[in-house]
Amino acid sequence: MERRRPIGFWLKLLDGLIDQRLDATLSRWSLDRRQWQVINLLNDSPRSKEEVVAALEPFGRQTVEVALADLTASGLVAATDGRLRLTTTGENVLGEAHAGVNENRQRIADGIEADDYLRTIETLRRMAMNLGWRDPDDQP
Repeated sequence: MERRRPIGFWLKLLDGLIDQRLDATLSRWSLDRRQWQVINLLNDSPRSKEEVVAALEPFGRQTVEVALADLTASGLVAATDGRLRLTTTGENVLGEAHAGVNENRQRIADGIEADDYLRTIETLRRMAMNLGWRDPDDQP
């Protein structure tokens, strides 16, 4: 009988591989994952430091503050009137990095039919909900 690995094995393996690939991709622009999240957030609109920290709170206040300090020191983020925003350099880096990240996302789905991919995402979402997670997007 074929040995089957449980879903936890595959989830942890895939998560680790995604992390490795993302880290390698972002390193081309001297970014880490937290910095990537910050510049994406600031790309939506300028925000106060507290708004950025609150939005990324699950990753730890200190980690987010360090990311902000590094991004400011590197000239990718600047503060104007108490609001953080991407600089022109930051916007350029974000655009370039987006292309690399999108390549990674496409590679993950190589050889997988669109319907199968969507079904997998929905299955994982349902499993998370079965274990008590509530999708904030489902709230009225």
